[in-house]
Amino acid sequence: MSKFPLIIVNALWVWDELLIALVLLQKTDLRTLTVGLTVLQGRFNTGQPAIMVSLFISAIPMILSYLFGQRFFIRGMAIGSLKGE
Repeated sequence: MSKFPLIIVNALWVWDELLIALVLLQKTDLRTLTVGLTVLQGRFNTGQPAIMVSLFISAIPMILSYLFGQRFFIRGMAIGSLKGE
């Protein structure tokens, strides 16, 4: 049985981890991509187009990994849903 669905879910969880990185990483050069996008928003000026473009660019690696392993992901979901095996 392939472990690829688990790898995709775990990679997505690690990629999207915001709270721990926001609290624990105090230096600006150690910030992760999601923390940098959060800090990109200003107090009064949000800069919606720049934020939307950067969010799309930051989502590209996860989209590509899902598209690459979609058949494994669906197969793993189907195998996990069967009872009695």
